[in-house]
Amino acid sequence: MVAVPAWQERYQEALLELRPEELPRRIKIAEKEISERLEEISRRGDISDVEQQGLEDAMRRLRVLAQTECRTQHRSEGGSDQSGAA
Repeated sequence: MVAVPAWQERYQEALLELRPEELPRRIKIAEKEISERLEEISRRGDISDVEQQGLEDAMRRLRVLAQTECRTQHRSEGGSDQSGAA
């Protein structure tokens, strides 16, 4: 059995989170793990192109998830949504 890196586990947990109230926390945790991994490999200088691309892609997807899903949740909870303003 192949061990999955911690950043990938946290990333998957964020993507699969079904509870809207937990999603921002999951995203933050995953982003932290990814950032730590990027720092680690930049210090050591032993990153493969595949891993670096995976880390960058994961970070981009988390940002999109945060912008779309977390904003949608905020609006549905009575947050400001200017689309109905006249």
